[in-house]
Amino acid sequence: MIFEKIKDRSLSLGLVFVVALSLLPHMAKYPLEVMAVGGLSLAWRLLFEFKKTQLPHFTIKLFLIILCGAWFFTKYESFIGLESGTSLLLMAMSLKLIDNDRYHDFMIILFTSLLALLAKVLESQSLWITLFGAFDLIIVMSLLLRLHSHAELKFNLKSFLKNGALLILQVSPMMALLFFVFPRISNEMGFASRRQFMNSTPSMKDISPGQVAYIASSDTQVFRVKRMKNGQLSEELAYWRGIVLNHNEGMLWSRSFVEKVSPKKNKMALQNTMSYQQVLLEPVYGHWVFTEDKPQDVQLLSLPKTRLNEYQDGVFTIKNRPNERVVYQTQTLTLKQKKLSKKERLIYLQKPEEKDFRVHFLVSEIRDGARSNIEISKKLLMFYKQHYSYDINSVSVSKTSLSQFLFEKKKGFSEHFANSFAALMRLAEVPARVVVGFHGGEVNAIDHLITITEKDIHTWVEIWSEKHLNWVRVDPTMVVAPLREKLGGQLYHRLSQEQLAKTLSPKQHREVLQKSSHWSKNLAERSFSLVQSMSSWWTLFLLKYDEKGQLNFFKRFGLHKLSGAYLWLVTFLFLVAFYFMYNRKNKKVFRKLPKNEKYFQEFCHFLAKKGWKKKPEEGPMSFVRRVEGQFDGQKQNLAHFSENYILWKYSLPGARVDSKVQGRLLKQLVRQKIIQGP
Repeated sequence: MIFEKIKDRSLSLGLVFVVALSLLPHMAKYPLEVMAVGGLSLAWRLLFEFKKTQLPHFTIKLFLIILCGAWFFTKYESFIGLESGTSLLLMAMSLKLIDNDRYHDFMIILFTSLLALLAKVLESQSLWITLFGAFDLIIVMSLLLRLHSHAELKFNLKSFLKNGALLILQVSPMMALLFFVFPRISNEMGFASRRQFMNSTPSMKDISPGQVAYIASSDTQVFRVKRMKNGQLSEELAYWRGIVLNHNEGMLWSRSFVEKVSPKKNKMALQNTMSYQQVLLEPVYGHWVFTEDKPQDVQLLSLPKTRLNEYQDGVFTIKNRPNERVVYQTQTLTLKQKKLSKKERLIYLQKPEEKDFRVHFLVSEIRDGARSNIEISKKLLMFYKQHYSYDINSVSVSKTSLSQFLFEKKKGFSEHFANSFAALMRLAEVPARVVVGFHGGEVNAIDHLITITEKDIHTWVEIWSEKHLNWVRVDPTMVVAPLREKLGGQLYHRLSQEQLAKTLSPKQHREVLQKSSHWSKNLAERSFSLVQSMSSWWTLFLLKYDEKGQLNFFKRFGLHKLSGAYLWLVTFLFLVAFYFMYNRKNKKVFRKLPKNEKYFQEFCHFLAKKGWKKKPEEGPMSFVRRVEGQFDGQKQNLAHFSENYILWKYSLPGARVDSKVQGRLLKQLVRQKIIQGP
């Protein structure tokens, strides 16, 4: 059977459909070349099934394998990594589709398609990919059932899907139980190499004019957050700091070397804090961790064996982060900093040589009469409020010319104001730095989680306050466009220029947006909120149910002290018990059969072990005639046994056949030694 060709076209077309399903969720992320190999293989196999062409010759297949291998090593240089491994798996599955049309090829393709989909489920861990995977599993199980039934049976789509779905439903209780009981291994499943992953995400190590505005044109989700204050959900708009830039070259800011902070001891427990935030972070910005704009402590709730790096400027990064979602929790601490050291002061006062006298004249004006760094910043904020305007569109400004923006362009996005403001503060001998993060978000009406997208990306300034011995946030964008602070990036960028020109309160602007939307759009948004809430719950559940999450689950039932070895033992015993219960159930059903039926089933089972299996479309007499050659010395007993069974099964009610006679005949028949197989 292994080398037997698949003659049923419906099976082959189902296999093509499964391969297409397995390629579909990978289309958005993986290279075009991988999808091209998949599309070519699918088209070729379809043409073969409809007798339009033949499967490729060995030389053509060898050429395709060498070509794909050469491209793979040019692109990835290594098998290590989720993206590289999945790409190789997808290409292998696609090429196998045009290899042969035999049974063993069919099984290999089904197996690799499941692996490809499993890789996507582990990478995404979203509700919709999980449901998509369940649907694909139903198709695969239906194909396996169809493959191992008689090939000449008429294909029926409804029964085809029904059988696969019923099989999945029957084993789903065991799968769910094993999910909760099976010992969890706290290890990351995203084996992405650092070089490969970091090349696929924005590094954000420098900010030049127009860069943040370009990112803000996207609606890509960055993270979702639940904010708690004093035990209550908080939906206030907050600043989320991520990257701190400390090296200045006019309008260009970059991040130079910053020392790491040694791990802190005796940190405050998260559950005892007055304010904390739980964040579901997408793998969009690499290893950067975004925290609320105050001194923070961060604890990872997923990836428990992954370490965090903390830097002296309050930035957190994930060390060797895999390409997957991360759940972490932050807490607000009111910590004061010591005075800036000489080394730190030199870093935060670094500035390029400025030759334009207008810049120096402006700096002298804002310093005149100011008695503190805070007063200098307030005077400069007033200057920005009077002379500059906010422009959503990217404004072309030289990276190194500070004066071009200050005295010629006079309009821009948040990075224009933050970069120029921080440069002027340094020229005024005030330690300053630029922070890149997010401000705003949109609250989900169902679960009250705040969704932050790239529309909310923002830059602001932190200046050193000698009075407070701490860094103080100063946001020049908010004096230029105060409505941006009240509405957040998503709502603000949704308003038209005419709506922005109206002098309305933030609440009135929200009402304008709601009234201008059609009822169908509002209904769609509410539906989307529900869908997003369900998806977030599922993702958080999967990410947090690791080794620690499993122990917390058992803690609810008083079983949290169970060791890992005990869980392995319980799982093994459960599987053994399930096996015996399943066999016992089958035997119980078998024992309930009438004795004459049971004897015939035993006869068929005896022959099946010898290689003579009864076909579904065969009647008892046809089957007996096919195997009677194996019973040379028992032909009379065989004929008597089969005639009695047919008389009992198909005669009118009341026809009697002595079951004891059938039992004796069966014993004599099974003593026959069958040497020759079918």
